[in-house]
Amino acid sequence: MNAQLVEAHFNAALALHQLGRHEEATQFFVRAGELDPENQSILTSTLYRNHLGLSSTLERHMSGGYRYQDKK
Repeated sequence: MNAQLVEAHFNAALALHQLGRHEEATQFFVRAGELDPENQSILTSTLYRNHLGLSSTLERHMSGGYRYQDKK
C-alpha cells in the first residue's frame, strides 16, 4: 500500500467536495477507503462518512452533509 497514493485520493476528494463536485468526491473517498481500509483518519472523517452514507442523521445535520447527498 502506497500511503502517498491514499493521501492523494483523499485530498482530491476534499478538493472536489469544496468545488461542489460531490459525485466525483465520493468516488475518490471510496477509492481512498479501498486503498487503506484501516486508516482511522479516513474512516472517522466526517466528510468521508457523509459522502459514503455512513453518518447518522444527527452527524449529517451537524456537518451540513444532508445538503449534498443524492436524493435517490
